[in-house]
Amino acid sequence: MKNRPLFVQISLLFTGLIVFMAIVFFLVIPTALQTFFTNEMFKTIEEYQLTRTVGAVINKDSSQTQSEQEIRSVQDVLISQDGNDIRMDSTARLPLKVIQYVYKQAEEQRTSEQRYHTTIGNQELLYVIRPVIYKGNDYYQISYLWDTYRKELVKTLLAKILVIFILIIIGGIILSFIFSKMLIKPLEKINQHVKLIADRKLNASLLLKRGDEIGMLAESIEEMRIQLKKQDEFQQTMLQHVSHDLKTPIMVIRSYADALKEGVHPTGSPYGTAEIIEQEAEKLGQKIKGLLYLTKLDYLSQMEAVHEKVFLDGIIEDVIVRLKAANKNIKIKSAIQESEIEGDPEQLSVLFENLLDNALKYAKTEVVISSKIEAGKAIVQCFNDGEKIEEELLPSLFQPYIKGKKGNFGLGLAIIKRIADLHKAEVFAQNVEDGVSFTVIFPRT
Repeated sequence: MKNRPLFVQISLLFTGLIVFMAIVFFLVIPTALQTFFTNEMFKTIEEYQLTRTVGAVINKDSSQTQSEQEIRSVQDVLISQDGNDIRMDSTARLPLKVIQYVYKQAEEQRTSEQRYHTTIGNQELLYVIRPVIYKGNDYYQISYLWDTYRKELVKTLLAKILVIFILIIIGGIILSFIFSKMLIKPLEKINQHVKLIADRKLNASLLLKRGDEIGMLAESIEEMRIQLKKQDEFQQTMLQHVSHDLKTPIMVIRSYADALKEGVHPTGSPYGTAEIIEQEAEKLGQKIKGLLYLTKLDYLSQMEAVHEKVFLDGIIEDVIVRLKAANKNIKIKSAIQESEIEGDPEQLSVLFENLLDNALKYAKTEVVISSKIEAGKAIVQCFNDGEKIEEELLPSLFQPYIKGKKGNFGLGLAIIKRIADLHKAEVFAQNVEDGVSFTVIFPRT
């Protein structure tokens, strides 16, 4: 079943449901009809007894044929309570054995009126017994109907219901096929669109204006397509930047190495040439290191984070100590408040190292880094008194290879953003009165 097309599965499901309901109906309805008509026949007998006088019972009109009265009319038998007098109307044809059996039941009856039924041959007899007074004497009135009429009614109704149900089943099957086709059509469209996405054909939009689950699925796939397209464009742009950035130091290293082999010294000495090669190799190593770390963070973003309790103040102070010695011309001020959060110590160390290194790179005279607890969050700010960031650059500042005038690789701020995302933190930059301020806001558990 599961290996068949969904169209067939849905059609078979609806068809099976309709057939099952029909089977259950025809198993239940005959019994229900028989019970209903049995009760109605007993009510007819009882109403007959209440609306007819005893004299009219015996002398009622017999204009109907005998067969019609046997089938449709209530018939009566009067039996004296001593059993010696039996009076039947002109159409009544109860055998003596049946009359004796009924008389015995009448003698044992303790209520004023009671229903009975018995089988005579292949027919069922329905009757009601109640005591009456006829011509000043006590009698038992036995009013009865044969079940022939009931059987004919049930048979006729079942035949009509069967025809109706056959039409319903046929119509239901046709509607189930139509409905299944209508339901499958948008799914087929979604399937074709997903195949295009799998083939990296990301320009075609999926537009299904539906408010149901299929529409929600289409919207999710369309959002996925848009994100994949953005990611694809970003990867192509990033690849171009990577190729360009790596090509430059490699070309410099190769040209200086060729010069050394030929005995030519562009810097005037072998030492100077080797120093240039070493510097370019260092730049190349830093670029590769940044790329690898950014790739690592992208991989970690797909894994479940394993964090521990860390103190931001300790990490920030350690980073300040390490970078302060290499930047003696820039004054680093700090106002660090004790802040405990859940996080990865190694990643947070890299975040603040890149944050402070970026500030030192652009600062003129000083960098101020501070932290505080506010509204249940840990807020870290890093200010530098350097030139303000171009306004058009601010929205895309944390994307890879977006860099300012003094930027080297354009990866530092991207790494900061990735680490902040892994810690569910906010990060943003803004121009302030005397320079630029970077803010990182960490949630606290």
